[in-house]
Amino acid sequence: GFIPPFEFDFYMGKAATTQAYQIYLNFILLVSSLGVAIYGNSIASYFNKQRERTLEERNIELSALNRIASAIRNVIDVQQMANEIVRNLTDSLRFRAALILAVSEEDERLKVYTQRRTMTAQVSARLGTALEDLYLPLDDTENPVYRALREQKRCFSMDLGELVKGVRPYISMGAARTLQREYNFHKIAAVPLIAERRLVGGLVAFSEDDWITNDDLAALGRYADQAALVLDNAELIEKLRTQNIELERVSQVKSEFLA
Repeated sequence: GFIPPFEFDFYMGKAATTQAYQIYLNFILLVSSLGVAIYGNSIASYFNKQRERTLEERNIELSALNRIASAIRNVIDVQQMANEIVRNLTDSLRFRAALILAVSEEDERLKVYTQRRTMTAQVSARLGTALEDLYLPLDDTENPVYRALREQKRCFSMDLGELVKGVRPYISMGAARTLQREYNFHKIAAVPLIAERRLVGGLVAFSEDDWITNDDLAALGRYADQAALVLDNAELIEKLRTQNIELERVSQVKSEFLA
């Protein structure tokens, strides 16, 4: 691995010794080799850390999805289920806040569900109305977020004012943008909740980052797929529970009439 010695004229026309020149080149090669080795180790270490972080985030995401899937066994109502979905999303994914827009064909509304926590109470106080009292008529055509959800498309926005367009009770765009600045929401992502090829709602996530990465978007999509099925089951259970209560009431009235 050494350079063969040869004669070379150096400074001032003096002949450098072949031995000194060989030592010099060998030193340069050694330093270069060490530099390459250190750089290679640094690159390998960087990718190992990235892979470990990705695996850790994926494990957290899978744990959250499993908790959502198992939560249906103890569900009391849709509100409780929605609260569990949002809580797990903000705990496991890199979003500051989230809410669910659920289709209610019976009320002909797109209802708002979110997590019961301090931020929710603060926002409700600022708006002068509880978030769970907000809704959007199912026949609305002006709201760009709802329009994208109806087309079963994902949508992104940097303006909270677009999300509240057409919402009742009325919320001004100015009030929405003030809230957005106060809570430092830079990006808003909305993905449709699809169960058996029909829209059951939308999952809206708020990020403090200036952009949402492809990995974050893919994770949000997987979360939405699971959330749609669970939410649809929760709504079905709630309908069956309501029907059972009504049947019991009718049966009791009939029994009293025949007595």
